[in-house]
Amino acid sequence: WEVFENGRAAPDSDSWEVHDDLLVSMGRGRGDIRTTTRFDNYVLSLDYRTEDKRGDGGIGVMLTKKNEFQNGKIRPGGGSYLEVQLLPGRTGDIYVIGAFQAQAKGKRINFSNRRTAEAADPAAQWNSMKLTVRNGTVEVEVNGTQVNRVTGGSKGPGKIVLRNEAKKISYRNLLLLPAGP
Repeated sequence: WEVFENGRAAPDSDSWEVHDDLLVSMGRGRGDIRTTTRFDNYVLSLDYRTEDKRGDGGIGVMLTKKNEFQNGKIRPGGGSYLEVQLLPGRTGDIYVIGAFQAQAKGKRINFSNRRTAEAADPAAQWNSMKLTVRNGTVEVEVNGTQVNRVTGGSKGPGKIVLRNEAKKISYRNLLLLPAGP
């Protein structure tokens, strides 16, 4: 993982900590951590817990090299990708970050795609999420219920991003497995 703040690498940041087998966005500042490796066709499962009902954060997918860099430099804002929302009551909504392009139900997503099914996602409790990323498609499950599906995204290997949106969120049991072609 590498830490980014304001779209730039921030290796000395204290916005993320690891303790008691948890990866924690401490709620200080805004930014993200990104995998240093790009992954193609995978299933990411994890547990997360927000501190309260305003626990805003997200998981970014499909941050391909083309979406991250422009003329050899990181794109303004850190790049373009899809963010899967972790805000209680909105968990599983999908947001377009930067100039990313994708579709839901055959229509281009301009800013966000609301989840299509309700799933309990209480604040201050552990919840589970499963993301299946395959050939430009993302399927989102929250606590065992499929809540969203987006197609037409970037194909090819991309980084995974955990967003820090100035709220404390804890993660555990992160598991990344190949999803096949």
